[in-house]
Amino acid sequence: MDSIKQVLSIITWVLHTLRDAEHAVMVKEFITFLPPKLTGVTVLLTLLDAVKAQHVREESALKRVSHAAETNAIKELHRKRIDFFLSVKLTVEIAAKSRVAVKVQAAEILMPLLRAYKHIGRVGYDATTSLIENFLLDLTKPQYSASAAALNLAPITATLQSSNTELHQLWLARLSEIGMEMTIGNVRQTRPAVDRAVMTFVRTLDGLNYSNETVTKDPALKAKLEDAILFINSEVHARVNTLGHRGVKHPHPGSFFYDEIPALPPEEEGEEDHPSMGEH
Repeated sequence: MDSIKQVLSIITWVLHTLRDAEHAVMVKEFITFLPPKLTGVTVLLTLLDAVKAQHVREESALKRVSHAAETNAIKELHRKRIDFFLSVKLTVEIAAKSRVAVKVQAAEILMPLLRAYKHIGRVGYDATTSLIENFLLDLTKPQYSASAAALNLAPITATLQSSNTELHQLWLARLSEIGMEMTIGNVRQTRPAVDRAVMTFVRTLDGLNYSNETVTKDPALKAKLEDAILFINSEVHARVNTLGHRGVKHPHPGSFFYDEIPALPPEEEGEEDHPSMGEH
């Protein structure tokens, strides 16, 4: 089993570069799915509790942004785009039960992709915007585009794209209206604390894994640590792909370590989204 050091050089960059809502979703995945994999590994579970405590503060700040910026128009557009996404999902599910072999085959190819985007509709506005953007981009990839065409998804996805873009523009305009600096201040203050807690956990996991491989050699512990490391690798690389969809690339692969992370940069107009994690 390779050491988690192979992702240490990018996990810090990923945590630093993700949009606020994307950051919160990734950390939520960590504190939800890692504890069951590490049952009985007290030191790591304690560190995950520390991550959870910081994440609670982050989510609270994000919800305050959401509630301040929300309008009836935004709520309605959000509901519509979720309905459009569910229409895509329903079309694929119906095709899976078709008697037409081509449709069944197309559905079998698209179902795993839909499962990968199960959080659409379960997270806040900006997180949903990013997920829908990535979903639509994935549909254009060679491995999915033919199947999407076979099920004639273009009219639905075009409507989904337009509603997603319209909401995103309305959301940014609303944030500007209420004062963007005021709304994102607390979020920007909570993220570094979350990142420090995450990296303390990751580095301790790496050290424990190395110690077990070279000294302790406990097979039960080895299985738990490897499961956790595989999960973290998967989560990090999924976020690298998310950023890649937007044309954001790691500036110096293999050389970006946590101690080098600067303060979060000023917002650039049109570049960074200001998300919410509240339920809608």
